[in-house]
Amino acid sequence: MVELADGPTVEHLKFFQDNGFLNDTVFIVFSDHGARFSSLRRTKQGKLEERNPFVSIILPPWFKEKFPT
Repeated sequence: MVELADGPTVEHLKFFQDNGFLNDTVFIVFSDHGARFSSLRRTKQGKLEERNPFVSIILPPWFKEKFPT
């Protein structure tokens, strides 16, 4: 996920991780796909992406151990 994000967003996430903030934080990232004026928008993939925005939920590392299911 991080590799595909904009530089400032990557820096922000790395700051949270490097300083231990993600150990007790649920971090939710969501986004639209920006202005979509190209021919891609008229394709099947473009229509799917238009209706399904990007969503990522980052949980603390211990969360999966404490709540496995």
